[in-house]
Amino acid sequence: LINTKVNLNAESKMDTTLKDYPNNGNIEKVMNNKNHGTTPENKERIKSLYGPGNLEVQHWQIGENNNTKEQSWRFVFATDYAIENGKLSVKLPYALTDNYSISDATSWLVDRYYPAVVGNKYYSNLNTVNNDSYTPKIVVNGDILTLDIGVIPARTAFAFVVNKKFITPVDFSNNIAKASINVSGDWRLNPLYVNLPNTIINHNIVCGSCELPNEPSKPINNDKPVVPEKPVEPVVPEKPVNPEKPVVPEKPIDSNKPVKPGKNTIPVQKVSNIKKSLSSNKLKELPNTNTGISNYALLGVSSLFSGIALLFSKKKK
Repeated sequence: LINTKVNLNAESKMDTTLKDYPNNGNIEKVMNNKNHGTTPENKERIKSLYGPGNLEVQHWQIGENNNTKEQSWRFVFATDYAIENGKLSVKLPYALTDNYSISDATSWLVDRYYPAVVGNKYYSNLNTVNNDSYTPKIVVNGDILTLDIGVIPARTAFAFVVNKKFITPVDFSNNIAKASINVSGDWRLNPLYVNLPNTIINHNIVCGSCELPNEPSKPINNDKPVVPEKPVEPVVPEKPVNPEKPVVPEKPIDSNKPVKPGKNTIPVQKVSNIKKSLSSNKLKELPNTNTGISNYALLGVSSLFSGIALLFSKKKK
């Protein structure tokens, strides 16, 4: 049966007794190989859930089932084809009256999650494509959340997280918490429409708006200085230029060795030797020169008297 109406559903339960419970407990889910990696183990499962995009309820909490302190539900949605009159409706396990928050997770979904599990970026951020912000427009009415989007371009995605804190820990052991989401609207396809998610849609179908819309470029922020990807490094020459080598004497003069005298050089006694001789305990006696002087004096007197005697003898003659 061909149906022009969009009717996608997803649901999961928060049960900490399940193995790897944050990645387990899916009751209903829409997915395909554009948003989930295919392995031999999950090939048949993906085929059974195959649809024109992705719709699932991810979940995690603080505490066990019988001592739950906080719960988080992440609602993930992506479409491969354009939708008109698009609307999201969420059913929570409790009313949101206090201690809760709703935050956008679309950037995480399209920039991190999908590229990690698939290996490429197939979807664009719905907020960016439509130049809008949809999380603040979510209407809370007890345990029901609604969001009217309108036109949802092809190959766009949107995600948000609902966080609930409990002042007093809650026991969910006998009443496992569940959350679900529905996406409704009109497929903007031409000329065929199909029931989803159980019927495989032909991705080669001719449609009026299947192309990925162009994302507007990000505005330039002039307040932030432009920082180059890699700072310019100074140029270092391959071999630095060495200055001229200083002149080094072949053999430096050793002041500790005395200079050998030449032929006309008068030897000079070392000062150290003089000091050594003067500092000796026994001084050497000087030579006695008195004997030589007295002998020369007597010889001179004898010669004088001999000369006088000879003079007188000549006068008598």
